[in-house]
Amino acid sequence: MNNDNRESLKPNLKEKTKKKEEKITIPPVHIHTKDEIREIRKKLKMTQRTFAEVLGVSRRAVEGWEIGERKPSRATHRLLEIISTDSAMLELYASLKNQTVMDYVKNI
Repeated sequence: MNNDNRESLKPNLKEKTKKKEEKITIPPVHIHTKDEIREIRKKLKMTQRTFAEVLGVSRRAVEGWEIGERKPSRATHRLLEIISTDSAMLELYASLKNQTVMDYVKNI
């Protein structure tokens, strides 16, 4: 590669480097109340059992959250925030569950 070609690549390299430096601002995790958790589940038209399966917890855990006996982890609060904002995320998850990530990426 000659010097002219190297020089022409520098702006692209600088631009790519700038993009890597950009930071995504993630809002703090919202800690849901027992009533908010129940509202999310009902909005999604799920039983406690189905909701528990989606979140990867026991039905008893969901029941405990909804009556205030237990508290979800921060990761669960984040997931609740995501699925309550965009229920299409659940549809995407369901479609991925029966295929590998690579199969999914190939279909994009």
